[in-house]
Amino acid sequence: MCIRDRIKAVYEKALNFIKEKNNSLVEHLLSYFGYGIGLEFKESVTLISAKSEKIVEAGMCFNVLVGANNLQTSTGKSYAIMMADTLIVGESQNEVITISVSKKYEDVSYSLSEEDDQAATNGANTVTNGPQSYPRSDPTRNLRSNVNMIFQMQSEELRSTHQKDLLRVKQDELEERLQ
Repeated sequence: MCIRDRIKAVYEKALNFIKEKNNSLVEHLLSYFGYGIGLEFKESVTLISAKSEKIVEAGMCFNVLVGANNLQTSTGKSYAIMMADTLIVGESQNEVITISVSKKYEDVSYSLSEEDDQAATNGANTVTNGPQSYPRSDPTRNLRSNVNMIFQMQSEELRSTHQKDLLRVKQDELEERLQ
């Protein structure tokens, strides 16, 4: 992702890369490759899609992802996959802020089965955590909570820094107008 590129150009580059590697995946891909993170968690004006005319600027924060639905295993079972990282666009180099999060398969993967759904529906063998209940058989629950907590903390730090930068810019603009 480079500054001064249109977001749709980023989308096209990613799509062409996937087409080169495995063209059969294209029909299963999500309609976007991520989105900007700003005042809202998912900024719709910075959706990385074929239609986005927005220009990439230094300092922008994106959740870049690749997702595919309705894939089939060799046994015919349907599954979906999504991989993502969060980055900040830099003048000369982007910074991946989720670099310290484990990407080991056993740390980031989970599956939903009919048995888990049934246990949650019946309330059998569940752990209550606030308003929701989770099956005890979900070993990745704590990991996902920890990753979400880390991401929220990083997002809050980014938001705070961005707000301070915006305040400084607005104060400078006001000083110029008053002079």
